[in-house]
Amino acid sequence: MSGLALPAAAPPQAAQPVDWLAAALALEDPILDHARKTSGGDVIWLHPASFRGESPRPVGIGWGLYDGVAGVALFLAALDRVEGSDARREMVLDTLAPLRRHLRQEPSLGLGGFTGLGGAIYVLALLGRWLGEPALLEEAAWLATLVTPARIAADTALDVMDGCAGAALALLALERLSLELAGGGETPLDRAVACGEHLLRQRAATDGGPRAWASKGLAPMCGFAHGAAGIACCLTRLYERTGDARFRAAAEEGVAFEGLHYDPERGDWPILRAPGRPFMTSWCSGAPGVALGRLGMLSLGTGPVIQDLRAALETTASCPPSGADSLCCGSLGRAEVLLRAHEVLGEEGLRHAAEAVAAEAVQQSREEGGRYRLSGGFAPFLLTGAAGAGYALLRLARPALLPCVLALEAAA
Repeated sequence: MSGLALPAAAPPQAAQPVDWLAAALALEDPILDHARKTSGGDVIWLHPASFRGESPRPVGIGWGLYDGVAGVALFLAALDRVEGSDARREMVLDTLAPLRRHLRQEPSLGLGGFTGLGGAIYVLALLGRWLGEPALLEEAAWLATLVTPARIAADTALDVMDGCAGAALALLALERLSLELAGGGETPLDRAVACGEHLLRQRAATDGGPRAWASKGLAPMCGFAHGAAGIACCLTRLYERTGDARFRAAAEEGVAFEGLHYDPERGDWPILRAPGRPFMTSWCSGAPGVALGRLGMLSLGTGPVIQDLRAALETTASCPPSGADSLCCGSLGRAEVLLRAHEVLGEEGLRHAAEAVAAEAVQQSREEGGRYRLSGGFAPFLLTGAAGAGYALLRLARPALLPCVLALEAAA
Protein backbone atom coordinates (compact mmCIF):
# COMPACT_ATOMS: atom_id res chain seq x y z
CA MET A 1 0.00 0.00 0.00
CA SER A 2 3.00 2.31 -0.07
CA GLY A 3 2.48 5.62 -1.84
CA LEU A 4 -1.22 5.63 -1.08
CA ALA A 5 -1.30 8.60 1.16
CA LEU A 6 1.42 11.12 0.56
CA PRO A 7 -0.50 14.40 0.24
CA ALA A 8 0.10 16.88 -2.50
CA ALA A 9 0.46 19.60 0.11
CA ALA A 10 0.28 19.35 3.88
CA PRO A 11 -0.86 22.10 6.23
CA PRO A 12 2.02 24.05 7.81
CA GLN A 13 3.37 22.92 11.15
CA ALA A 14 2.46 25.04 14.17
CA ALA A 15 5.14 27.35 15.52
CA GLN A 16 5.14 25.53 18.88
CA PRO A 17 5.11 21.77 19.55
CA VAL A 18 1.89 20.39 21.00
CA ASP A 19 1.50 18.36 24.17
CA TRP A 20 -1.60 16.49 23.03
CA LEU A 21 -2.52 15.18 26.48
CA ALA A 22 -2.18 18.62 28.06
CA ALA A 23 -4.33 20.11 25.30
CA ALA A 24 -7.04 17.50 25.97
CA LEU A 25 -6.87 18.02 29.74
CA ALA A 26 -7.37 21.77 29.23
CA LEU A 27 -10.88 20.99 27.97
CA GLU A 28 -11.91 18.96 31.01
CA ASP A 29 -12.78 21.78 33.42
CA PRO A 30 -14.85 23.76 30.88
CA ILE A 31 -16.76 20.57 30.11
CA LEU A 32 -17.28 19.83 33.81
CA ASP A 33 -18.79 23.30 34.21
CA HIS A 34 -21.83 21.84 32.42
CA ALA A 35 -22.29 19.07 35.01
CA ARG A 36 -24.77 19.19 37.87
CA LYS A 37 -25.20 16.54 40.59
CA THR A 38 -28.79 15.65 41.45
CA SER A 39 -30.08 14.86 44.92
CA GLY A 40 -30.29 11.24 43.82
CA GLY A 41 -26.60 11.11 42.94
CA ASP A 42 -26.89 11.21 39.15
CA VAL A 43 -24.93 13.64 37.03
CA ILE A 44 -26.87 15.64 34.46
CA TRP A 45 -25.25 17.77 31.79
CA LEU A 46 -26.66 21.17 30.91
CA HIS A 47 -27.31 22.18 27.34
CA PRO A 48 -25.50 25.35 26.19
CA ALA A 49 -28.92 27.01 25.82
CA SER A 50 -29.15 27.01 29.62
CA PHE A 51 -26.06 29.22 29.83
CA ARG A 52 -27.16 31.58 27.07
CA GLY A 53 -30.52 32.25 28.69
CA GLU A 54 -32.40 30.77 25.76
CA SER A 55 -34.47 28.52 28.01
CA PRO A 56 -36.61 29.65 30.96
CA ARG A 57 -35.22 26.76 33.01
CA PRO A 58 -32.07 24.64 32.78
CA VAL A 59 -32.30 21.92 30.15
CA GLY A 60 -30.12 18.85 29.85
CA ILE A 61 -28.40 17.50 26.79
CA GLY A 62 -29.73 14.39 25.10
CA TRP A 63 -28.78 10.75 25.40
CA GLY A 64 -26.89 9.97 22.22
CA LEU A 65 -23.29 9.58 21.23
CA TYR A 66 -23.51 12.49 18.78
CA ASP A 67 -24.58 15.28 21.14
CA GLY A 68 -25.60 13.63 24.41
CA VAL A 69 -24.37 12.20 27.68
CA ALA A 70 -22.99 9.04 26.07
CA GLY A 71 -20.35 11.10 24.26
CA VAL A 72 -19.38 13.06 27.37
CA ALA A 73 -18.99 9.85 29.39
CA LEU A 74 -16.81 8.43 26.62
CA PHE A 75 -14.43 11.40 26.75
CA LEU A 76 -14.10 11.33 30.54
CA ALA A 77 -13.45 7.59 30.53
CA ALA A 78 -10.87 8.06 27.77
CA LEU A 79 -9.04 10.60 29.93
CA ASP A 80 -8.78 8.02 32.72
CA ARG A 81 -7.64 5.35 30.29
CA VAL A 82 -4.86 7.51 28.88
CA GLU A 83 -3.72 8.65 32.32
CA GLY A 84 -3.98 5.13 33.76
CA SER A 85 -6.20 6.32 36.60
CA ASP A 86 -9.73 5.92 37.89
CA ALA A 87 -10.14 9.54 39.01
CA ARG A 88 -13.23 10.03 36.85
CA ARG A 89 -14.78 6.60 37.30
CA GLU A 90 -17.54 7.77 39.64
CA MET A 91 -18.37 10.72 37.38
CA VAL A 92 -18.60 8.41 34.35
CA LEU A 93 -20.87 5.91 36.09
CA ASP A 94 -23.06 8.68 37.53
CA THR A 95 -23.33 10.19 34.04
CA LEU A 96 -24.37 6.85 32.57
CA ALA A 97 -26.94 6.10 35.30
CA PRO A 98 -29.81 8.24 33.93
CA LEU A 99 -29.02 7.07 30.39
CA ARG A 100 -29.27 3.44 31.49
CA ARG A 101 -32.58 4.07 33.25
CA HIS A 102 -33.93 5.91 30.23
CA LEU A 103 -33.05 3.02 27.96
CA ARG A 104 -34.79 0.57 30.28
CA GLN A 105 -37.91 2.70 30.59
CA GLU A 106 -38.18 4.27 27.13
CA PRO A 107 -36.20 2.30 24.57
CA SER A 108 -37.67 4.40 21.79
CA LEU A 109 -34.44 5.47 20.16
CA GLY A 110 -33.79 4.73 16.52
CA LEU A 111 -31.06 2.33 15.43
CA GLY A 112 -28.31 4.80 14.53
CA GLY A 113 -24.69 4.46 15.49
CA PHE A 114 -24.52 8.06 16.68
CA THR A 115 -28.11 9.02 17.49
CA GLY A 116 -29.74 5.76 18.53
CA LEU A 117 -29.41 2.30 20.02
CA GLY A 118 -26.22 1.61 18.10
CA GLY A 119 -24.41 4.44 19.86
CA ALA A 120 -25.65 3.32 23.29
CA ILE A 121 -24.57 -0.28 22.61
CA TYR A 122 -21.16 0.92 21.48
CA VAL A 123 -20.50 3.21 24.46
CA LEU A 124 -21.71 0.77 27.10
CA ALA A 125 -19.64 -2.05 25.61
CA LEU A 126 -16.55 0.12 25.30
CA LEU A 127 -16.78 1.60 28.79
CA GLY A 128 -17.72 -1.75 30.29
CA ARG A 129 -14.44 -3.09 29.02
CA TRP A 130 -12.38 -0.06 30.04
CA LEU A 131 -13.87 0.19 33.53
CA GLY A 132 -14.05 -3.54 34.17
CA GLU A 133 -17.82 -3.22 34.74
CA PRO A 134 -19.63 -6.43 33.70
CA ALA A 135 -22.99 -4.73 34.29
CA LEU A 136 -22.30 -2.29 31.44
CA LEU A 137 -21.37 -5.12 29.10
CA GLU A 138 -24.52 -7.01 30.06
CA GLU A 139 -26.58 -3.89 29.45
CA ALA A 140 -25.01 -3.49 26.00
CA ALA A 141 -25.93 -7.09 25.24
CA TRP A 142 -29.49 -6.49 26.43
CA LEU A 143 -29.80 -3.37 24.27
CA ALA A 144 -28.71 -5.48 21.32
CA THR A 145 -31.86 -7.55 21.79
CA LEU A 146 -33.85 -4.39 21.03
CA VAL A 147 -32.46 -4.43 17.49
CA THR A 148 -35.40 -6.61 16.57
CA PRO A 149 -36.61 -7.70 13.14
CA ALA A 150 -39.54 -5.30 13.50
CA ARG A 151 -37.28 -2.33 14.32
CA ILE A 152 -34.95 -3.21 11.47
CA ALA A 153 -37.81 -3.54 8.98
CA ALA A 154 -39.17 -0.13 10.05
CA ASP A 155 -35.81 1.61 9.62
CA THR A 156 -35.80 4.09 6.76
CA ALA A 157 -32.65 6.01 7.77
CA LEU A 158 -30.35 3.12 6.81
CA ASP A 159 -27.14 5.10 7.28
CA VAL A 160 -24.39 5.06 9.91
CA MET A 161 -25.57 8.19 11.73
CA ASP A 162 -29.25 7.36 12.23
CA GLY A 163 -29.93 3.92 10.77
CA CYS A 164 -29.25 0.23 10.79
CA ALA A 165 -25.77 0.53 9.26
CA GLY A 166 -24.71 2.29 12.47
CA ALA A 167 -26.42 -0.37 14.57
CA ALA A 168 -24.63 -3.11 12.63
CA LEU A 169 -21.22 -1.49 13.19
CA ALA A 170 -21.93 -1.22 16.93
CA LEU A 171 -23.13 -4.83 17.07
CA LEU A 172 -19.96 -5.99 15.32
CA ALA A 173 -17.90 -4.12 17.92
CA LEU A 174 -19.92 -5.82 20.66
CA GLU A 175 -19.47 -9.17 18.92
CA ARG A 176 -15.71 -8.86 19.40
CA LEU A 177 -16.42 -9.47 23.10
CA SER A 178 -18.08 -12.83 22.20
CA LEU A 179 -21.25 -12.05 24.13
CA GLU A 180 -24.49 -13.90 23.66
CA LEU A 181 -27.66 -11.85 23.82
CA ALA A 182 -30.05 -11.98 26.74
CA GLY A 183 -32.22 -15.05 26.31
CA GLY A 184 -29.36 -17.17 25.03
CA GLY A 185 -28.26 -18.58 21.71
CA GLU A 186 -28.31 -15.52 19.46
CA THR A 187 -25.24 -13.34 19.11
CA PRO A 188 -24.67 -9.69 18.22
CA LEU A 189 -23.41 -10.95 14.86
CA ASP A 190 -26.82 -12.46 14.13
CA ARG A 191 -28.47 -9.06 14.69
CA ALA A 192 -25.78 -7.31 12.62
CA VAL A 193 -26.41 -9.72 9.75
CA ALA A 194 -30.14 -8.95 9.96
CA CYS A 195 -29.29 -5.25 9.59
CA GLY A 196 -27.14 -6.12 6.59
CA GLU A 197 -29.98 -8.06 4.99
CA HIS A 198 -32.19 -4.98 5.36
CA LEU A 199 -29.53 -2.88 3.65
CA LEU A 200 -29.42 -5.36 0.77
CA ARG A 201 -33.17 -5.09 0.33
CA GLN A 202 -33.25 -1.30 0.49
CA ARG A 203 -30.90 -0.52 -2.38
CA ALA A 204 -32.37 1.81 -4.98
CA ALA A 205 -31.33 2.21 -8.61
CA THR A 206 -30.08 5.65 -9.65
CA ASP A 207 -30.99 6.36 -13.27
CA GLY A 208 -30.18 2.80 -14.22
CA GLY A 209 -26.71 3.04 -12.66
CA PRO A 210 -25.26 1.44 -9.55
CA ARG A 211 -27.69 1.06 -6.65
CA ALA A 212 -27.32 3.00 -3.40
CA TRP A 213 -29.39 3.83 -0.33
CA ALA A 214 -32.16 6.44 -0.28
CA SER A 215 -32.03 7.35 3.39
CA LYS A 216 -35.42 8.48 4.73
CA GLY A 217 -36.79 8.40 1.21
CA LEU A 218 -34.44 11.12 0.01
CA ALA A 219 -31.86 10.93 -2.75
CA PRO A 220 -28.87 8.66 -2.06
CA MET A 221 -25.80 10.39 -0.65
CA CYS A 222 -22.04 10.11 -0.77
CA GLY A 223 -19.98 10.12 2.41
CA PHE A 224 -19.64 8.25 5.69
CA ALA A 225 -22.27 9.56 8.10
CA HIS A 226 -25.27 9.65 5.77
CA GLY A 227 -24.11 8.03 2.58
CA ALA A 228 -22.76 5.11 0.64
CA ALA A 229 -19.20 5.24 2.03
CA GLY A 230 -20.31 4.39 5.56
CA ILE A 231 -22.84 1.77 4.47
CA ALA A 232 -20.34 0.11 2.12
CA CYS A 233 -17.81 -0.01 4.97
CA CYS A 234 -20.42 -1.68 7.18
CA LEU A 235 -21.24 -4.26 4.49
CA THR A 236 -17.54 -4.98 4.03
CA ARG A 237 -17.17 -5.74 7.73
CA LEU A 238 -20.14 -8.08 7.47
CA TYR A 239 -18.54 -9.78 4.46
CA GLU A 240 -15.27 -10.19 6.35
CA ARG A 241 -17.08 -11.73 9.31
CA THR A 242 -19.50 -13.98 7.40
CA GLY A 243 -17.96 -14.62 3.97
CA ASP A 244 -21.33 -13.80 2.39
CA ALA A 245 -20.51 -12.59 -1.12
CA ARG A 246 -23.75 -10.61 -1.33
CA PHE A 247 -22.41 -8.15 1.24
CA ARG A 248 -19.21 -7.72 -0.76
CA ALA A 249 -21.10 -7.16 -4.02
CA ALA A 250 -23.34 -4.53 -2.42
CA ALA A 251 -20.34 -2.76 -0.88
CA GLU A 252 -18.62 -2.62 -4.27
CA GLU A 253 -21.80 -1.29 -5.86
CA GLY A 254 -21.86 1.50 -3.27
CA VAL A 255 -18.31 2.41 -4.26
CA ALA A 256 -19.35 2.46 -7.92
CA PHE A 257 -22.25 4.79 -7.07
CA GLU A 258 -19.91 7.24 -5.38
CA GLY A 259 -17.51 6.96 -8.30
CA LEU A 260 -20.19 8.50 -10.54
CA HIS A 261 -20.17 11.66 -8.41
CA TYR A 262 -16.45 12.18 -7.76
CA ASP A 263 -15.19 15.57 -8.94
CA PRO A 264 -11.52 15.17 -10.00
CA GLU A 265 -10.93 18.92 -10.06
CA ARG A 266 -12.01 19.27 -6.45
CA GLY A 267 -10.75 15.86 -5.40
CA ASP A 268 -14.01 15.50 -3.49
CA TRP A 269 -17.56 14.17 -3.45
CA PRO A 270 -20.50 16.66 -3.37
CA ILE A 271 -23.53 16.86 -1.09
CA LEU A 272 -26.02 15.45 -3.56
CA ARG A 273 -29.18 16.56 -1.76
CA ALA A 274 -28.22 20.22 -1.39
CA PRO A 275 -29.08 22.79 -4.07
CA GLY A 276 -26.13 23.30 -6.36
CA ARG A 277 -24.42 20.21 -4.94
CA PRO A 278 -21.86 22.03 -2.76
CA PHE A 279 -18.79 20.41 -1.21
CA MET A 280 -17.79 19.86 2.42
CA THR A 281 -14.44 18.33 3.30
CA SER A 282 -15.47 16.67 6.53
CA TRP A 283 -16.26 13.35 8.19
CA CYS A 284 -19.99 13.73 7.65
CA SER A 285 -19.75 14.77 3.98
CA GLY A 286 -16.86 14.67 1.58
CA ALA A 287 -13.38 13.24 1.20
CA PRO A 288 -12.46 12.55 4.87
CA GLY A 289 -15.50 10.34 5.38
CA VAL A 290 -14.94 8.60 2.07
CA ALA A 291 -11.33 7.95 3.11
CA LEU A 292 -12.48 6.49 6.42
CA GLY A 293 -14.94 4.24 4.64
CA ARG A 294 -12.37 3.02 2.12
CA LEU A 295 -9.87 2.31 4.91
CA GLY A 296 -12.41 -0.21 6.17
CA MET A 297 -12.65 -1.81 2.73
CA LEU A 298 -9.01 -2.51 1.90
CA SER A 299 -9.54 -6.23 2.42
CA LEU A 300 -11.48 -6.21 -0.87
CA GLY A 301 -8.28 -5.22 -2.69
CA THR A 302 -10.11 -3.59 -5.60
CA GLY A 303 -8.76 -0.79 -7.75
CA PRO A 304 -11.64 1.65 -7.17
CA VAL A 305 -11.30 1.33 -3.39
CA ILE A 306 -7.57 2.05 -3.50
CA GLN A 307 -7.92 4.88 -6.04
CA ASP A 308 -10.66 6.54 -4.00
CA LEU A 309 -8.62 6.20 -0.83
CA ARG A 310 -5.58 7.84 -2.41
CA ALA A 311 -7.62 10.76 -3.74
CA ALA A 312 -9.60 11.21 -0.53
CA LEU A 313 -6.51 11.21 1.69
CA GLU A 314 -4.74 13.76 -0.49
CA THR A 315 -7.74 16.08 -0.30
CA THR A 316 -8.12 15.53 3.46
CA ALA A 317 -4.48 16.35 4.14
CA SER A 318 -4.28 19.39 1.90
CA CYS A 319 -7.63 20.97 2.74
CA PRO A 320 -7.26 24.56 3.99
CA PRO A 321 -8.64 25.44 7.45
CA SER A 322 -12.43 25.55 7.33
CA GLY A 323 -13.22 27.70 10.36
CA ALA A 324 -14.48 24.70 12.34
CA ASP A 325 -12.65 22.26 14.60
CA SER A 326 -15.28 19.65 15.49
CA LEU A 327 -15.05 15.91 14.87
CA CYS A 328 -18.11 15.97 12.64
CA CYS A 329 -17.51 18.94 10.38
CA GLY A 330 -14.11 20.33 11.24
CA SER A 331 -10.35 20.03 11.32
CA LEU A 332 -10.10 17.58 14.21
CA GLY A 333 -12.31 15.15 12.32
CA ARG A 334 -9.91 15.40 9.39
CA ALA A 335 -6.96 14.87 11.74
CA GLU A 336 -8.65 11.76 13.16
CA VAL A 337 -9.17 10.31 9.67
CA LEU A 338 -5.50 10.90 8.80
CA LEU A 339 -4.43 9.31 12.08
CA ARG A 340 -6.61 6.28 11.37
CA ALA A 341 -5.05 6.04 7.91
CA HIS A 342 -1.62 6.03 9.54
CA GLU A 343 -2.71 3.17 11.80
CA VAL A 344 -3.99 1.12 8.86
CA LEU A 345 -1.34 1.94 6.26
CA GLY A 346 1.69 2.54 8.49
CA GLU A 347 2.87 5.63 6.58
CA GLU A 348 4.58 8.23 8.74
CA GLY A 349 3.55 11.01 6.38
CA LEU A 350 -0.02 10.42 7.43
CA ARG A 351 0.83 10.78 11.11
CA HIS A 352 2.65 14.03 10.35
CA ALA A 353 -0.30 15.30 8.33
CA ALA A 354 -2.70 14.45 11.18
CA GLU A 355 -0.52 16.29 13.67
CA ALA A 356 -0.22 19.31 11.40
CA VAL A 357 -3.98 19.62 10.98
CA ALA A 358 -4.62 19.23 14.70
CA ALA A 359 -1.76 21.54 15.66
CA GLU A 360 -3.31 24.35 13.62
CA ALA A 361 -6.52 23.95 15.62
CA VAL A 362 -4.67 23.91 18.96
CA GLN A 363 -2.60 26.95 18.03
CA GLN A 364 -5.70 28.85 17.00
CA SER A 365 -7.37 27.97 20.30
CA ARG A 366 -4.37 29.31 22.22
CA GLU A 367 -4.66 32.57 20.38
CA GLU A 368 -8.39 32.67 21.23
CA GLY A 369 -7.98 32.02 24.95
CA GLY A 370 -8.48 28.27 24.73
CA ARG A 371 -11.61 28.43 22.59
CA TYR A 372 -12.01 25.99 19.74
CA ARG A 373 -14.20 26.71 16.73
CA LEU A 374 -17.20 24.58 17.62
CA SER A 375 -20.75 24.54 16.30
CA GLY A 376 -22.85 27.11 18.17
CA GLY A 377 -20.07 28.02 20.59
CA PHE A 378 -18.82 25.90 23.49
CA ALA A 379 -20.78 22.70 24.13
CA PRO A 380 -19.84 19.42 25.84
CA PHE A 381 -20.91 17.31 22.84
CA LEU A 382 -18.78 14.61 21.21
CA LEU A 383 -19.30 15.11 17.48
CA THR A 384 -19.82 18.88 17.45
CA GLY A 385 -18.36 20.02 20.76
CA ALA A 386 -15.51 20.00 23.24
CA ALA A 387 -15.69 16.33 24.24
CA GLY A 388 -14.96 15.36 20.64
CA ALA A 389 -12.12 17.85 20.35
CA GLY A 390 -10.65 16.39 23.51
CA TYR A 391 -11.06 12.82 22.29
CA ALA A 392 -9.27 13.61 19.02
CA LEU A 393 -6.37 15.11 20.98
CA LEU A 394 -6.24 12.05 23.26
CA ARG A 395 -6.06 9.81 20.20
CA LEU A 396 -3.02 11.74 19.03
CA ALA A 397 -1.48 11.33 22.47
CA ARG A 398 -2.12 7.58 22.84
CA PRO A 399 -3.66 6.10 19.69
CA ALA A 400 -3.03 2.50 20.74
CA LEU A 401 -5.26 2.91 23.81
CA LEU A 402 -8.33 4.39 22.13
CA PRO A 403 -10.36 3.24 19.10
CA CYS A 404 -11.45 5.39 16.18
CA VAL A 405 -14.95 6.31 17.32
CA LEU A 406 -15.79 7.97 14.00
CA ALA A 407 -15.70 4.49 12.43
CA LEU A 408 -17.27 2.78 15.49
CA GLU A 409 -14.16 0.64 15.72
CA ALA A 410 -14.04 -2.16 18.27
CA ALA A 411 -12.44 -1.58 21.66
CA ALA A 412 -8.73 -0.90 21.67
